[in-house]
Amino acid sequence: QPRRGCLEIREEGGDVFISLQNMPRPFKKMRELDMDKVIKDIAQKIA
Repeated sequence: QPRRGCLEIREEGGDVFISLQNMPRPFKKMRELDMDKVIKDIAQKIA
């Protein structure tokens, strides 16, 4: 279920890779993420 101010990336089986909850605007935590690093970390975990 989508929620306002939340970003969560998880595997279909339920493993959570990243979870940012209750972010107020302007979503500073999300903007500070290095998405290239996040993607590489997720790819390593699922490989």
